[in-house]
Amino acid sequence: MKKGLCIALALSGCVLGAVAQDCKNRPEVISSCFVIHGRAEYGNGTPALRIWRVGTQHKYGISDDPLIVPKNLLGSLHDFDYSVYGDYEICPYTREKPGAMTMGCIQTARNLVVTEYKTTKAVKR
Repeated sequence: MKKGLCIALALSGCVLGAVAQDCKNRPEVISSCFVIHGRAEYGNGTPALRIWRVGTQHKYGISDDPLIVPKNLLGSLHDFDYSVYGDYEICPYTREKPGAMTMGCIQTARNLVVTEYKTTKAVKR
């Protein structure tokens, strides 16, 4: 599954492992970066990487043109069967609107906990 995901991301023009320091200085960023506690996961569709903000119904779509994600998060996201809870510094590309996904990139990812959907238990990796 992980191999298929990597191939799909590569075919979509993503640059896996792009340096996160590039995120906050990208021209697409429209306002200050901010930290949220959320759950990162891969999903079908575009963008493939999404973060749900805990305590809300809001999702952040992580732009994959190019994919700018901290290496520690990329190392924790294995495939569609796993999600990663943590504190994410999001730099927005679009304004937040009710019912719409906010696009952006991730500057930092801290306090990461990997969970597997089948068990809902934390997984040590």
